[in-house]
Amino acid sequence: MFKRIAPFAALSLLSGCALTNGDEYHQATLSAIQSSEANMTQKMTNLESQMGLQNDYIESLEKQITELKTQVSQIKLPPPPAP
Repeated sequence: MFKRIAPFAALSLLSGCALTNGDEYHQATLSAIQSSEANMTQKMTNLESQMGLQNDYIESLEKQITELKTQVSQIKLPPPPAP
């Protein structure tokens, strides 16, 4: 009788261990995914901030160019020398 019950007992014990390890792996996977998502969110936030700063800088450069064009157009060049 023990010979008939032993394989089933061993199988049920091993399957319980496999389920426990599977659960641990599942939780570890979920944790890794959540960590990765948090890192990606932080990187996206940083990139958006950098893009905003760059846009502001570009706008200031465009204003400077406009001002310089105005100044250059207002410069009076001396008349060319007579031949």
